[in-house]
Amino acid sequence: MRRLRAMTVSMYARAVSFTALAFVLAVAATSLQCGNDQNNPTPDASTDSGVPDTTPDHSSDASDAGVVADASDGGLCFKPAVNYGVGKQPTSIAAGDLNGDGKPDLVATNQGTSNLSVLIGNGDGTFKAHVDYTTGPNLNSNPGSPALLDLNGDKKLDLVVTDADNFEVAVFLGNGDGTLQTAQTYQTDMGPLGLATGDFNGDTRVDLAVATNINNDISVLLGNGDGSFQNAVNYAAGMGPLAIASADFNGDQALDVAVLNVNSHDISVLRGNGNGTFQTPTTVTVGNEEALIAADLRSNGTVDLAVAQPTANGVAVFLGHGDGSFADAATYGSGQAPYGVAVGDFNGDTKLDLATANDLSNNASVLLGNGDGTFQDALNFGAGGSPFAVATGDFDGDGKRDLAVANFNGNNVSVLLQCP
Repeated sequence: MRRLRAMTVSMYARAVSFTALAFVLAVAATSLQCGNDQNNPTPDASTDSGVPDTTPDHSSDASDAGVVADASDGGLCFKPAVNYGVGKQPTSIAAGDLNGDGKPDLVATNQGTSNLSVLIGNGDGTFKAHVDYTTGPNLNSNPGSPALLDLNGDKKLDLVVTDADNFEVAVFLGNGDGTLQTAQTYQTDMGPLGLATGDFNGDTRVDLAVATNINNDISVLLGNGDGSFQNAVNYAAGMGPLAIASADFNGDQALDVAVLNVNSHDISVLRGNGNGTFQTPTTVTVGNEEALIAADLRSNGTVDLAVAQPTANGVAVFLGHGDGSFADAATYGSGQAPYGVAVGDFNGDTKLDLATANDLSNNASVLLGNGDGTFQDALNFGAGGSPFAVATGDFDGDGKRDLAVANFNGNNVSVLLQCP
């Protein structure tokens, strides 16, 4: 299974990459991708200046096939992808304003170089050259699942990543100028992969919930409000937890967590008690899966789940009942082998859509939502080599959501801006 390339084989029997949030960079381009534009050369951005190199790189050509998006039918148009170099083998991506200029920046975690890359956004869809950070004193780390948020109440974004090889999370406090302080690490159970954040005990401080793969559980680390965390408390999940999402699934005003388990092929739902502890999990059956998001896909106040399914070449959507249980999955096709999934309103109709990063077809898919929890046929847009994670955001300030895709084999991030 190709997913094995992104993991520490001696430790896991499954792969490690999860998109728990994400985003995007961007480009100036002259030709457009509408729907599934084939054989567009994918320029690679210079890692020295951050200025895109518009020389075509045909080794990165996407091979997409399918319908052309019709704008009159709610279709989408993206400019050709521009690639920005990061470290080796990026497996996840996130975005946020790290330097307080109101422009989104990017963070990619790199499995091959055991570090993370920060790319500062220029606000016009382009990004400066990446600056890299190690996750701690042990250089043999395996960072993943970045989350950007204010952990210590200073109005500056901080960064949390998991470190699968050293059984910890690394916390980088932000300086507010786009740079990060030296990481402080906190132990989890063995094999931390997915990361979710939220206030689990009602004290207004950010807490962490981590999917830990080896002992089939999750680690919960309650926050102290100053960027530090208490010792982890573990709760049983299914077999092989990979990804995790937090939301109030049963409407009791207490955050719950949903855990995607790759070995038992199910989702564990752990209801929160509101005091930082969690109940025994209930189970939702899934097929083969890799990434998980929680969102209100119907805008009805009830949280739903979407799961990327690489062997099925699609996304499984589980509509929530509002009591912590979910309907059976409805599956929608995507590109080949989707490993990442994200959510956002791409066509401005106030209905949430889905986006996937497709490993084997070297593209990203957008599935426009109908507003009732169902989705239209996928529209495919070329990216780089072996996309593993996808994120959304407005990276050029035009009010439209763009895409950023972490490419495992390309050692870069593809940025796709929506057309004017």
